[in-house]
Amino acid sequence: MHGKPKQFAILAYLCNSTSSYFAKEDINMELVFFKDIKDPRVDRTKKYPLDELIFSALVAIWSGARSWYEIAEFAEDKLQLLKEFLPFTNGIPSHDTYNRFFSILPEEEFEKAFISFAEYLIGDSLEGKLINLDGKQMRGATKASDGIIHIVAAWCADCKLSLGQVSVDDKSNEITAIPLLLNKLNIKKAEVSIDALGTQTEIAKLINDKQGFYLLAVKDNQKSLHDELKELCCNYKPIDVDNEIDSYSGKVIQRKCEVFKANPKVITTSSRWAGLKQVIKVTCTTTNKASGETVEDIRYYIVNSKFDAAHYLASTKNHWSIENDCHWQLDISFNEDETRKTKNSAKNFSRLLRFALNCVRSVDFGEKRNKSSVKSRCFALSNSKDLLMKLLYNKAIEK
Repeated sequence: MHGKPKQFAILAYLCNSTSSYFAKEDINMELVFFKDIKDPRVDRTKKYPLDELIFSALVAIWSGARSWYEIAEFAEDKLQLLKEFLPFTNGIPSHDTYNRFFSILPEEEFEKAFISFAEYLIGDSLEGKLINLDGKQMRGATKASDGIIHIVAAWCADCKLSLGQVSVDDKSNEITAIPLLLNKLNIKKAEVSIDALGTQTEIAKLINDKQGFYLLAVKDNQKSLHDELKELCCNYKPIDVDNEIDSYSGKVIQRKCEVFKANPKVITTSSRWAGLKQVIKVTCTTTNKASGETVEDIRYYIVNSKFDAAHYLASTKNHWSIENDCHWQLDISFNEDETRKTKNSAKNFSRLLRFALNCVRSVDFGEKRNKSSVKSRCFALSNSKDLLMKLLYNKAIEK
């Protein structure tokens, strides 16, 4: 694999057999992505192999398919292209077969494979990287199933890659889902940013025990702690300060980050927050250039690390990468909120979309197209056989 672009790595993970496009030395078969997923079907119903089902669905999603109907239609149209990777001896399954398969595929099995691939793309470890955890409701699945499906997802803000997800039936259950997700990740020396709902002593202890650094927002859901942090920041001098100014869309945004030592005389529950070292106060002042109107927003955080104010200013700002670069892209570029699948099928389709997003973000489209939007790159893929070949095979069509 040394010296080969990431396209080869994607192939090695996706394929359970070698392709006519590759010599054996080009593919490290130890990296086969689907080989450890247990097929839930009985032998007599395995007309279409597991790797062919998942692989064809993924390629179809890259090319714009958003339903089992569209996936089956795309795969049928592109059968010869797909055969460059896998045999497809029995052709392409029906949309009902895709639906049945992803409905019974255990999400835990698929999640293990997803996390393994994400870890490979990122490298040896998440050390020094910022990990955002946040919840998202699958609106389309909720409408289709008369039940609410929430996803708690982990996102690497530095790499702009999805790391994993856990599904829950209610937003309040996100608190119990966060530890499940954290236990699947190697967060040693990584910084884990979580919004106020996840600011729980048990979660702080877990991150600290796993030798990670927590950055936990504190709001009125922890009223006593929130009041004590305000008192601390009001009555004591910060040990470090950093400022920045942004200007866009007719607004001037000033951000100020102040770092305070976590004084146990003020924070009466400090001993309950494992490893607590500092308190962070971030003041964001937004001024409308036209009207002169100013809005101030103050947020507080607790951390078990000793970074400087510039670091925390960047980390608190980049927490929202999971909203802007992950959730927003899944909704706008992949129409996740419009996919009206139900239950397990919906959860596994969500993983396919995140897998597709990771692949698109990790592939080199060329200097010019790398600067275009994810949606634009996906559109280009769906309309250019040459680009699809470059994505899947790392080689253009021979003229």
